Amino acid sequence: MTPYLTVAALPLYVLHQPVVVAFAYGVVGLPASILVKYAAIVAASLAVALGPYEYLVRRTRITRSLFGMRPDPPTPPPS
Repeated sequence: MTPYLTVAALPLYVLHQPVVVAFAYGVVGLPASILVKYAAIVAASLAVALGPYEYLVRRTRITRSLFGMRPDPPTPPPS
C-alpha cells in the first residue's frame, strides 16, 4: 500500500481540494454534529478523489504526465 500511496501523493493532493470544498459546501448546512459532518466529508472526498486517480490519471500516459508522474515502468516478463 505504501508504494501505491507514494506515487499517488501529488495527484491526490491536487484532486482532493475541489472535492473537499464541494462536499463541505453541501454538508455544512446539514443538521448534524460536527463529528458526523467531518466523517461524511472525509469519507466521501476520499472515495471520490481515489476514483478519478485510479481510473483516469494513473492509467493513461497523458494524464500521468499532466499530474507529474513518471511513465509506467515496463512490466517484467512472467517467469
